[in-house]
Amino acid sequence: MTQISCASSFWTRLTGVMFRQSFAPIYFPRCKSVHTFWVFRRITLVWVDESGVVLKIQKQVSPFRIYYCSEAYGVIEYDHIPSVQIGDRLRLPRKQKQNNIGVDDSGQALVELALILPLILLLVFGFLYLSLSISAMQRLQYVVNSAATTGSMTNNDLKVTGIIEEFYTPGEVSVSIENKDDQSESTINSNDRRYNDIITVQLQYDFPISIPYIEIASIPLRAVATARILCQEDNPPYTCE
Repeated sequence: MTQISCASSFWTRLTGVMFRQSFAPIYFPRCKSVHTFWVFRRITLVWVDESGVVLKIQKQVSPFRIYYCSEAYGVIEYDHIPSVQIGDRLRLPRKQKQNNIGVDDSGQALVELALILPLILLLVFGFLYLSLSISAMQRLQYVVNSAATTGSMTNNDLKVTGIIEEFYTPGEVSVSIENKDDQSESTINSNDRRYNDIITVQLQYDFPISIPYIEIASIPLRAVATARILCQEDNPPYTCE
């Protein structure tokens, strides 16, 4: 049977098997939950009671997760699937001694939690805001595409801003409309814009961020869409739809 080592030191318990590609089985006593952040491979968790009886086996768990077993006294981490079953009694390594005196680590788990919890919360908030910002960016891009299409069909800036205001309140986003002549590609005014000229709509939305201890109020999201004018009327007011 593969020799199992004991994670008895503070640093070993804190880092676990992070960044390791392969490792010998490691036993974590007084441990009811573990995380797999920065464990870039699948590992197997064998939860045991104080006498070494296997209570639960979680095979090939995914990275960047948190796993727990409320009935367990400790957990053994494997880089492979061991040939053990629930109810087996494993021979657990003894705690290391220092100067022949048992190390008093009754508060060690609490210290570990205090150190790792802010990092875990930061990651949780980070992933949450990342998903929300992606959703906000997709919405912003959809709106700017619709606005540019409306400008292309109607050649009317009021209808362009009207499309935007269907999704955002006035002042919630910054709107920029740029026009270029088809032949010279020089910038022109909206009133001089004619068939086949180019209209570019840009939106900027300040996505709010509220993460503890991170001094970032918002992240600017920008979306741009360009289209050619399809309305063939020569003089405003245009009636193209």
